[in-house]
Amino acid sequence: MSSFSRWQTDVLFLLVGTNPLPNYVAAQLLAKEGGLVVLLHSKSTGEIAQDLAGRIRDSRPGLRMNFREIHHANAEVIAARMRVMLSELELGPGKLGLHYTGGTKPMAVHAYHYLKGSHPDGCFSYLDATTLQMYIEAHGARIQEIPTAGAVEIGLEDLFALHGYYLQDSPLRREPRVPELCRAILQVHRSEAGCRQWDEWVRSLGQDEPPLPDPARYPALGPAIEAFAELAAGRVPAEDAVAQALGYEELKSGSKFFCGGWLEEYTLQAVTEIAAQMRVHDWGAGARPLLKADKKRKKEDRRRDFDLDVVAMVGYQLFAISCISTATASNAKEHLLEAFVRARQVGGDEARVAVVCRVKNAPLLEREIEREEEETLGKVRVFGEQQLLGLAGQLRAWIQTANREGA
Repeated sequence: MSSFSRWQTDVLFLLVGTNPLPNYVAAQLLAKEGGLVVLLHSKSTGEIAQDLAGRIRDSRPGLRMNFREIHHANAEVIAARMRVMLSELELGPGKLGLHYTGGTKPMAVHAYHYLKGSHPDGCFSYLDATTLQMYIEAHGARIQEIPTAGAVEIGLEDLFALHGYYLQDSPLRREPRVPELCRAILQVHRSEAGCRQWDEWVRSLGQDEPPLPDPARYPALGPAIEAFAELAAGRVPAEDAVAQALGYEELKSGSKFFCGGWLEEYTLQAVTEIAAQMRVHDWGAGARPLLKADKKRKKEDRRRDFDLDVVAMVGYQLFAISCISTATASNAKEHLLEAFVRARQVGGDEARVAVVCRVKNAPLLEREIEREEEETLGKVRVFGEQQLLGLAGQLRAWIQTANREGA
């Protein structure tokens, strides 16, 4: 935060829009200790402003908060409101700042021009969600471009709360289950025969007493059969021993894991491996965000609930990964786009999203998605068959380059 000290102000105005994350970052970096933060919100973003203030208070209790409603579009009304507001606040001779990433475009334009005219020596800032750089105009100098990627950290639970959600299961599970078995299952899926025989065996789990795969019947499942034997460790019956190692009472209860849950566990293991090196400070599997307004709903009525398979935080940026064991491009594309929408709901425009799948030509699918869905450009990745064996390295490279596309 010290590198931003020259830009910190005694009074910091924040324009509140539907994505509160840039304002949270601005409050951490640009508000002077003991200063006043004024949250300018429209009628529709008042609740967002309250949530934002709560998170700011938690992280910086020394700051004072003030809420002011302004019009979302009318230039004359906005200017009049700003004039009255400045008079009511009785601002002293200290520095004044405006962070205008949030709010509507008219709010940003007219608030900027009014404060620029009344306080020409103020500090005016904008946080870019593509490059994670702060653009600062102050003291009559040229606009400064300052990286913010590692300047502020926020945990998953606080990030979700900032956007009006809470985690149904917190803290998230960080420990991958049966990593050796997951790697063996991946090896099985490296061949067409392995994929076919694996699917055949998984379908047999609907039977009353499903056995572990017989090597005579399923020769292509050799790596998985060996991993099952290691999990059973000589215990009899081996099926029950494997089920218990997976956390189930009986083997057939693990059909979700065998159908694709193993890929989620494999991905979680890859994230865990790179966490320290890539400064991933919070991560886990099976994030289930729920709107705070829906807390009192019965569980069966939570139709808007959704899952994010694997999530990771680097600074204030969310990396969300959807996992699906499919080689069909259309299925992988559908999962990625669903995850993209959901990740932005809880991570803002700064979120980056990937799908881990078994598609053969991942770069081709990625280009197709970015061409058809313009808002995903530079913000999504596809990791397919060719990237799976070295997934940890692929994730590392993704995090390193995720914010360079728009530079």
